[in-house]
Amino acid sequence: MTDKKHILKSASIISLVTIVSRILGYVREQRIALLLGTTAAADAYNLAYRIPNLFRRLVAEGSMTASFIPVFTTYMREKTKEEVWEFANRLFWTLALVVAVITILGMVFWPRPSS
Repeated sequence: MTDKKHILKSASIISLVTIVSRILGYVREQRIALLLGTTAAADAYNLAYRIPNLFRRLVAEGSMTASFIPVFTTYMREKTKEEVWEFANRLFWTLALVVAVITILGMVFWPRPSS
């Protein structure tokens, strides 16, 4: 398979997956609106859904990815395989620790609903 065909196939797959994801997101929003309407429960759900989504956007789709990939590819060219994966492993566990700390702080300091 030529490079152009391979790129076209990969781009087509990504486009298809993106379209399916958007459709499923639309269906999800319809179901939430149907089940929760405009209640306080709907607001709580939306807030609870947005917080982890923010982390996903920052880490998986945002600045972290944009800064990690160039550094990682440079490491792949200049370092041994063990050093490259040690770097990736350290970064992963550092991010996991930061997310865990933020989660714990959020659980401890989030205001409790009054009964």
